[in-house]
Amino acid sequence: MEYQYAKRVIARGSFDPAVMGDILSTFLQAHKITQDQFNELMDMMAGGN
Repeated sequence: MEYQYAKRVIARGSFDPAVMGDILSTFLQAHKITQDQFNELMDMMAGGN
């Protein structure tokens, strides 16, 4: 759920990178997303798809 939501937000470009990075880190630490999902989302934020 968190992964899909974050992916949609990032794809739309409607986020503050610093805030989204903190949110993704929190999701990872709380085991709401996997390390692979975290890496994918961070890559998306950096401009990779």
